[in-house]
Amino acid sequence: MSLSFIRVAEPLDSLLSMRAFWISLFTLLAVAVGQAQDEPVITIKKGDKLDLAIQPIDGSDGATVATVLKNDLAVSGLFNLVSSPGSFTVSGSSSGSLRGTVADPGGRTVLSNDYSGSARERAHQFADDIIQTLTGKRGFANTKIAFVSTRSGRKEIYVADYDGANVQQLTRDGKISVSPSISPDGGRIAYTGYQSGYPDIYLIDTRSGRRERVVKFPGTNSGAAFSPDGGSIAATVSKDGNPEIYVMNAGGGGARRITRDPGSDSSPTWSPDGSELIYT
Repeated sequence: MSLSFIRVAEPLDSLLSMRAFWISLFTLLAVAVGQAQDEPVITIKKGDKLDLAIQPIDGSDGATVATVLKNDLAVSGLFNLVSSPGSFTVSGSSSGSLRGTVADPGGRTVLSNDYSGSARERAHQFADDIIQTLTGKRGFANTKIAFVSTRSGRKEIYVADYDGANVQQLTRDGKISVSPSISPDGGRIAYTGYQSGYPDIYLIDTRSGRRERVVKFPGTNSGAAFSPDGGSIAATVSKDGNPEIYVMNAGGGGARRITRDPGSDSSPTWSPDGSELIYT
């Protein structure tokens, strides 16, 4: 809380009234501060979750699919995984492809779909469909995380499943590679690389591995962040002398300066609808 004070000349009775006012004000402030220091209480009711029974998944890689599926649904926090048939029952068969089914308490099929890819990918896709069908919420089991690691001796970009499994090294630049940002569809990763000796922004196609330098203005080009629709990136660019926030298309063209501040602006992040940016 910030208070601004202005001193003015007042008669004695006004001063006494003002004194009483300030005493009351600071008493209220003291109470407010005390209340603000209380630990927050978050209550999660068991009844908020749906009972879900996962039957053994048949097939040659059914056990792997079932293990990943159970973890995905448990991590979502939306279900009570029960051993006996509950409100909803999950079943399926997986041998190279997965046929997944969910039935309601009355035995009516509410979800039935086929999934391809690796055993883990199939399980993640099925988990997200279960979440969407039964709760209306969007699942995150089929998403990826990008991060920086020095396990090779240099800072390089890696990607993994959301649960930390299936780690893959994306860059082998032998230089500093930092600040990865995944496009909304997961098909591209923008990052800051120093291959030229200066920080520039590179774009990797996660499917083909193809890489290109998309932002290479003189000076600093760093900290790219994809817009929610994947069509634009926001980044820090110092081509005009001061590090400012710029927005450009995902290929690096059409750069437009957003900030004009005396200090250094960095770390842009988009609002969910893409209409605003928050930055440091």
